[in-house]
Amino acid sequence: MPLSDALNKKEAVFIKLALKGTIAGFDRDLGLLFSNKIKITQPSFDYVSQETLITSLPQAFVKAVFMLEGDCPGEAIIIFNVPDAKIMCGLLMMVPAEGIKQGLHKEFSAEDEEVFKEIANQMNGTLDASLRESFTFNFHSTLKSVEAISKSLTEETARTLFPDDYVAVRAALKIAEFPDSFFTQYVSMSMIKSISRSQEIDKEQPQIMEAIKIAAAAETTKDVKSVLLAGIDAGTREGIKNSLNGHDLNFLEINDGMEVLSMLLQRKISLVIIDQELPSIDGLEVCKKIKQNYRTKDVPVIICSAYSTRENVLAAASAGAQDFIVKPINKKEEIEQKILACLQ
Repeated sequence: MPLSDALNKKEAVFIKLALKGTIAGFDRDLGLLFSNKIKITQPSFDYVSQETLITSLPQAFVKAVFMLEGDCPGEAIIIFNVPDAKIMCGLLMMVPAEGIKQGLHKEFSAEDEEVFKEIANQMNGTLDASLRESFTFNFHSTLKSVEAISKSLTEETARTLFPDDYVAVRAALKIAEFPDSFFTQYVSMSMIKSISRSQEIDKEQPQIMEAIKIAAAAETTKDVKSVLLAGIDAGTREGIKNSLNGHDLNFLEINDGMEVLSMLLQRKISLVIIDQELPSIDGLEVCKKIKQNYRTKDVPVIICSAYSTRENVLAAASAGAQDFIVKPINKKEEIEQKILACLQ
C-alpha cells in the first residue's frame, strides 16, 4: 500500500527522504566493510499492515532488531533471506566465493549468527547516524537482537516478532559473484506517526520544504513500471533488458522463486517474468500461486523456458500466464512486443 495512504503527502515525502538516507548509508558503509563487493540500490517505500506482513514473510530469514530510543521511541527491523545472510558472513570471514556457494544449503548456525551480529552492528551505526542527520530531536539506535528464523511461524509468534504496522523500505541487494536479491527494513508505524507529529515540517525549514517540493513533483510526474525477473539467468536477463532499450522500466531481479509472492505483496510490480525451470519451485507453480491470491491475481506473468514445446506453452496458459518467451533471447522485437503488451 502506498505510504501516502497512511500519512498525508507532505509527511510521506519527508519520511521517504529520511529513510532514503539510511539506504544510502547502508550502501556506503557496507560497501566499505565488504571492499565494494556489496551494492544496495532501488529503494521502494510502502505502508505494510501487521496482517499483510505476517502473511508475506519468507519461509526462512535472518532478523535484526534495532531499538530506536529518544523523543520518539520505536523499533526498526531488517530481514535478509538466509542465503544472503550466509553470503555476507562468508565474505566478512574472507571465505572464497566457491566455498561460500558450497555452504549455502546448510542451516544458519550459531557461528553464522555471531558473525552476522558484526554486520548488524555496522548497520546499527549507519542507522543511528542517518536518523540523527534527518531529524532535529534526540535519537539513538541500539542493536537489540539477531535471530535466524528457519521454520514456519505460528500466527501468534509472528505477531510477537512483528507487533506493529510498518513502513517497509525494500532495496535491491547486489553481491559480486552471487545472484541479485533484496532485503527489507521495517520501521514501526507508531514511531513514524510520532515523528510526523513532533517534527516541524514548515516554512521555517526551507531546505526540507524544497526537497519535499522536488520529490513530490517527481512522484506525480513519473510513474516508472517495475518488471520482476525471477530465476532468470544472466544471459537471458541481459537479452530481455536489451530488448526494452529506450523504454523507461525498472528491472528487479531475484533468484528464488519462493520469494516472488512475498515481493508482490509488499511492492508494486507491473509484470513478472519467471523461469519455468527453477531449482526450488516450478515456475508454473509460482504463477498459479500469484493467480490464486486475490491481491496479486491481476499482475501479468510471462513464463520463460528453453523448451518451446506445445505442451509447455499450454501448461503456461493453464497456469494463468499471459505469455511465453523462449531463451536464449534471439528475436528482440518479438520479446519487446510481448512485454509491452503485458504492461498496457
